[in-house]
Amino acid sequence: MSDDVKIVEGILNLTKHVDRFKIGDVVEWLDQGPAILLSKCEILDPISVKEYEMYEADPEAWPREIGWVIRLIETAEKFEVHEETLAFVN
Repeated sequence: MSDDVKIVEGILNLTKHVDRFKIGDVVEWLDQGPAILLSKCEILDPISVKEYEMYEADPEAWPREIGWVIRLIETAEKFEVHEETLAFVN
């Protein structure tokens, strides 16, 4: 395989979207211990008090991102969390 092909393959791999986690994965959530991923969810982004009136009038405009519903293994508590707060358990 030529060097040109390797470069192109590297670029294609970088642009391809890959889900990092899947339902059933065991992850660490912050310092709360291991958790099981139950489902994906939408999480509303934090906003300032000044922005609240605008988003209250038009809730669909409220910024959001995809997160996860998790269940902590030790306590069975369920939370909706941002994906960037999760890490794979080694």
